[in-house]
Amino acid sequence: MLSFRMDKIAGVDTPAQEGAVVTLMKRNDEDVSKFARPILLTEVDGHTHIIDLDQGNGGSSSYETAENEDTGHSHPWVMNMDGEVVVGASAGHSHQPLKKNESDKLLEEILIEDDGFNKRKFTAARRKELASQGLALSDGSYPIVNVSDLKNAIKAFGRAKNKGRVAAHIKRRAKALGASELLPEEGVLAKFLKSVDEKELQKMPRKKEDIEDTGEAQNEELEKVNAKLQAVEKKLEVAEAFGDLNDAEKEVYASLGKKEKADFLELGAEERKAEVAKRADENPVVCEVDGQVFRKNDDPRMIQIAKKAEKAAKDAAVEKAARENAEFAKRAESELDNLPGNGEVKIELLKAVEGIENEDIREGVTALLKAGNDGASGAFVRKGAKGEGEAEPEGNDDELEKLAKKYAEENDVSLAKARGLVLETPEGEAIYKKMYPKDFAE
Repeated sequence: MLSFRMDKIAGVDTPAQEGAVVTLMKRNDEDVSKFARPILLTEVDGHTHIIDLDQGNGGSSSYETAENEDTGHSHPWVMNMDGEVVVGASAGHSHQPLKKNESDKLLEEILIEDDGFNKRKFTAARRKELASQGLALSDGSYPIVNVSDLKNAIKAFGRAKNKGRVAAHIKRRAKALGASELLPEEGVLAKFLKSVDEKELQKMPRKKEDIEDTGEAQNEELEKVNAKLQAVEKKLEVAEAFGDLNDAEKEVYASLGKKEKADFLELGAEERKAEVAKRADENPVVCEVDGQVFRKNDDPRMIQIAKKAEKAAKDAAVEKAARENAEFAKRAESELDNLPGNGEVKIELLKAVEGIENEDIREGVTALLKAGNDGASGAFVRKGAKGEGEAEPEGNDDELEKLAKKYAEENDVSLAKARGLVLETPEGEAIYKKMYPKDFAE
């Protein structure tokens, strides 16, 4: 046959729709397999994930545990029309897909370090499922579902870290698959296979149907329940120990790694106190802004920003106090000008009155001060003719006014303020007593 042309391919004998056709196109990619290549995500909190494009246009990443966390998680992902992979958030964070060349390089290292299997065949979720069924090791490595997987496992045995355990797993699965004849009689694997005894095989995870009905299944389930119970009890102990910590100890606890946290909770009260004091000496507080404490080992940029904020807050407080003092000084001069006492005393008096929370009481005290100030002003008003039966005061307001003017000039204060202050001088007090002796009568 020198030439050939295909005009039409029918998928069924009778099409569901008249005229329906299927178009075949040749793909021009150099390596089609790259589109099914797993993708490694960027590292966040000491962990990363793998996305398996065999799942189609979306799915879940591998299940991993972040640093300092007790439970693991995975991330949802989708591929848009442009072939871009978008990763969703989980456990309070997300990741970004690495570039293909960087991802491929890191994946090669991961695959070689693990078990040599092509992870496109077994996603993280599938490996976890196979491990629970006894078809893979507990970490999901060396999955052996069929004879083809058995052959792959035999080839990858040289990269196994725990060769004794992997050899036992391979031997058991070969026996379960009825393919023990595939096991090599020479080489490294053969030597390890000879050393595997039946007791070692009993330690390996197995499928439920491989376990004889002798009560072993119930025992294994009981062991699983006990293991979960112990884990819950351990978490409860940790929670109770954490609840006994004071604020300073909780702050230290939050800064520790996973193992350090466990060690810290096991310390006695005095030992924890000493550890907190030691860390405080090594990392002293440099400033505190709005209750937020900044220590020596914190980011220096944040410390600098905090110090600027602290200074700005202090400057604002000083400016506010000065502004308030100026306002109170102005009020003291106009509202309490006739009362005795210097300016500072009157300012503090007005502040105290403004600090009264009860509005009715505050207004009453303010009215009382005003009445007292107005009453004292009479000392500087020239009296008219004496009333019938009244004696003329020995002193007079002219003398007091002269004394006030002199005081104002000598002390560089206003006349209104001098009228109040002069009453505190011996001369002013003597004149005032002569004018109103009844006010000083015992």
